[in-house]
Amino acid sequence: MKQVMFFIAIWHISCNMIAEMKEKSGLLYLFTQLIFSGSSIMKNVLYLCIFSCIASGLSLADATAKTADGRAIFDRSCSLCHSINPPPKSAPPVVPLANRYHMKFQTKEQGVAYMAAFLKKPDRNKAVDPQAVSRFGLMPTLPLTDAERKAVAAWFWDQYNPAMGGGRGIGGGQRRLMNQ
Repeated sequence: MKQVMFFIAIWHISCNMIAEMKEKSGLLYLFTQLIFSGSSIMKNVLYLCIFSCIASGLSLADATAKTADGRAIFDRSCSLCHSINPPPKSAPPVVPLANRYHMKFQTKEQGVAYMAAFLKKPDRNKAVDPQAVSRFGLMPTLPLTDAERKAVAAWFWDQYNPAMGGGRGIGGGQRRLMNQ
């Protein structure tokens, strides 16, 4: 019974290691580090990781894929402050802010590059929505890699909803026109 519990604990730890390394720098990196470390304990962990990977149905190609998932990064690093749709949490919602990026930039490449640079070093003067900065404050710098910033910016760009209008709310600014 103790051996079974030990195996389950090791399997769980190795799966977590695989997931973490897959997210950070790839399983291939983990394998090469373990193989060339020279430690027999590390080699046993390596073999256990390979076995766990095979047993859990992951392929090495899938485990070594180095693509960042923008939605997963948003959920992990951004969703605490940003909601996707109004009402806002403690930062502007994604969809209206994505609309601002679409109004300012002609192409996805331009918008994603600008947002990724902003995420790397937020600057009040480079915000696409100065009113959001005055309302919510400047966002903090997040500990994301360049690939993660680019992936979350690309996902963010794709949340554009033309039905949201030009950022003037659901009435499209009609109330302001009626009061003149």
